[in-house]
Amino acid sequence: GEPVSSPDGKWQAWMNDDGIQVAESGKESHRTFTPSGVVNAVVFRRDSTSLALAGSLGDKGSIRLLDIRTGSIQDVVRLEHELVSIGYSADGKWLVTIDASGAVTIRDAEKRSLRRFPKAGAVGPLALGMTWLGERKDFAFQKALFPGSYDQWVAWVERDGGVRLWRIGDERPPHQVSTGGIVRIGFDANAENLELIGHDAKVHRLATTDWSSAQSEALEVETRSLPSEELALFGSMRSPDSRLVVEADQVLEKPRIDGDLSEWKDARKLPFAPGLEHFTTAPNFALRDDGTEADGVAGTSADLSGEVSLGWDEDSIYIAANVRDNVIDVTGAEDSPDAFWWHRDSVSLFLDVPRDGDGGEWKPGDHAFSFIPDPERPSHYKWWRRGDASGRLETPAPDAVEMRFKINEEGYTLEAAVPMSLLRTQTLDWKPPYDERVLGFMYIVTDPDCNPSDPFGGELIYGGDSDDDGWWAGLRLVKHGVSAPAHLESPLSKSNAGTVDTRILEILDGLELPDGFEANVFATVPRGPSRMAFAPDGRLFVTAGGWGKGGKAWALQDEDGDGTADRREVVIDSLDTPMGLCFLGEDMLYVAHNRSSISLYKPGPPGTPATFVKDILVTGTSNGHGIGPVIPGPDGKLYCAQGSDGDVVVGESEYDCRVWRMNPDGSNVEFLASGLRYAFGLAFDAKGRLFATEQGPDHKPVDHSDELNLITGNQDYGFPHVFTDPQKAIGHAPAFAQFAEHSCACGVTFYNGGQFPEEYRGNAFVALWGPADTNHVDLVSNPRPKWDAYYIARVQSEEGKEPTVSKFAGDFRHPADVAVGPDGALYIADWGSTGVGGSQNGAAGDGAIFRIVYKGASEKKAATDPPEVSIP
Repeated sequence: GEPVSSPDGKWQAWMNDDGIQVAESGKESHRTFTPSGVVNAVVFRRDSTSLALAGSLGDKGSIRLLDIRTGSIQDVVRLEHELVSIGYSADGKWLVTIDASGAVTIRDAEKRSLRRFPKAGAVGPLALGMTWLGERKDFAFQKALFPGSYDQWVAWVERDGGVRLWRIGDERPPHQVSTGGIVRIGFDANAENLELIGHDAKVHRLATTDWSSAQSEALEVETRSLPSEELALFGSMRSPDSRLVVEADQVLEKPRIDGDLSEWKDARKLPFAPGLEHFTTAPNFALRDDGTEADGVAGTSADLSGEVSLGWDEDSIYIAANVRDNVIDVTGAEDSPDAFWWHRDSVSLFLDVPRDGDGGEWKPGDHAFSFIPDPERPSHYKWWRRGDASGRLETPAPDAVEMRFKINEEGYTLEAAVPMSLLRTQTLDWKPPYDERVLGFMYIVTDPDCNPSDPFGGELIYGGDSDDDGWWAGLRLVKHGVSAPAHLESPLSKSNAGTVDTRILEILDGLELPDGFEANVFATVPRGPSRMAFAPDGRLFVTAGGWGKGGKAWALQDEDGDGTADRREVVIDSLDTPMGLCFLGEDMLYVAHNRSSISLYKPGPPGTPATFVKDILVTGTSNGHGIGPVIPGPDGKLYCAQGSDGDVVVGESEYDCRVWRMNPDGSNVEFLASGLRYAFGLAFDAKGRLFATEQGPDHKPVDHSDELNLITGNQDYGFPHVFTDPQKAIGHAPAFAQFAEHSCACGVTFYNGGQFPEEYRGNAFVALWGPADTNHVDLVSNPRPKWDAYYIARVQSEEGKEPTVSKFAGDFRHPADVAVGPDGALYIADWGSTGVGGSQNGAAGDGAIFRIVYKGASEKKAATDPPEVSIP
């Protein structure tokens, strides 16, 4: 058959009489897989390491998953009819199949829904496509940024020779009759045309955006929930070396270890059920039928399912499990020959405290705690497996390990606490502070529903598949309320043990840069990095945390000079909305936070936190944007700006919508400009001129560009009158340069380094953060508005000429700030994804600091001569 390629382009697969062939692209050698049953079609999942097989097994239609690395096959779906065709959408979130009855089924991983057209009369072939926007190539990233702003298409051939083209989400898939037999269909590169190849070998094209002549007839549809076990059909977006990372919140009060999980109602839950992602599919661990379960129950969520939550404080690590089990096998006398925890229903917590990933042998720092809800309380109902210098040790857990359970009609609930002191017995450096520490981690829920001759039974293993801690997931301990959903991370660099969210690597791979430039990930920063400032000692300080409490200031240090941060530590904690950061001299660090406060800190050496000195200015209650930038001026003063109270509301504080300067102690405030809705970025150019970015309204339905303004002469820049009463705005200061509306111009810097080519010296670079969500621009009804964003803009200006704006580097997720480093590289703080509903209270997953350099340029020192200040 025709070969299919993996999403990463590394593999190709095809079928012939010998079986399924898989080869690395460009190489002649290949592997052959011969699964049982009938396989009619294959397609790669988004993870590029496994194939979905469509066909039949026995007398049932089937979808199976073949891991091309191990050869293991997972039987995921059994259906009434044999499947003849299968395909994934470009972002890997839709799976479409055609069965021998002609029914077309679409599985939606995000909505967890299954839509079926039972009378489609489809015979295949099948094609899927996605309409591009511009030149954007990363479909999954595009979907995260532009929900609803692109079209996904499914096309199939029907028995009458007609073609059905369905835009996913529409109610009626139009139908168009073909003039002859069709042997192949597909989409062109931009999915703008559906290409049909007939028996005559001619290619016919039908435009996807113009089906006005097609019949828009109703087609019977069935919609229902997607079974949880079928979520295994959807592969993760990950690189081959990625690892799952789970984050656990610090608990404010120690939970009562009583088996009552009401205290955990708001905790993040890790669901488990057969087939869910991140659970092993190794057949020797699979759930088994003990011969007494009803048909269709064994190996499904009705057999075993539930959720686990994790928490921590400086005393213990806590685990809470709600297990739904149709057969509760927990009790057993102490002298039973099967008196082992793995022969009973149990929950086990595996921890690699040093996270050294040292393999399958049990070594110091490796722990496993197993808990059996057995009312008879045999010695093994709490079990402790660990490693020491002599190898593996197994004993009942000491009394210091607390555990309680409650058995109910559905299964049982379980709570346990593992003391930190117990982990320190073999890992002496396991000591506070624990915040941001990462452990190796796996948990197992056993379910031995089987006869006595096979006492092991089955289990669900999350975050690993064996005692080899080199493959376990990571457990990151974070402060209360800031944990991110479980996600995949990959090694940042060979020389660095840090990790990076795989989505960040996808951004890096897709970046568009001018010729001669290249980028790398300097560091990851959790929860929305917003502002950067280089310390005199070369460390990069970064604020993060978004709007609201839980913000931090981080210090990042590249100790070996390879362009990647080797050290990341929190230097200021418990900040509220930290949106400004700068150094003045070696021992004065300023942070703008609480939306209306500027505080002075004294930074310490690496490994120590910064010390609070005093608040130097409080600008009054601000319910809106609050203080944004704080920067040092060439004259030794601080320059600051505060935003508006709303879209077209200035606010009650005298600082709202203004730029000012003051002495380093906060005295002698002098206002320099007004009428700026939100000047998030301030920067001086080489001539000593002060520039400010300005963001237009988020929701106001008017055409207004974001701006870069030259601050001169205590001028008014027009806000809010330019929107509410244009007559009053006549004579306001014009913009120096303009960006697209809703581009959300944020941080700005002028390139004064010696690493970029000469033509970049003195250019302004502006981070265009972009709209967060559909509350800013209606992306559903207006899929491609006039604004453009998510990149670093370059502003070039020459005496006597109009400034020009161009795209320098992109696209990022939400670039918030930009800075020139001591090495002459350009650093970009990318906030990352916004939270649920576009919330800016932190970020969903890690943000990143990207570093851009010019290849082959000589390492020259940045210009250091301070310019004169030219503000009247």
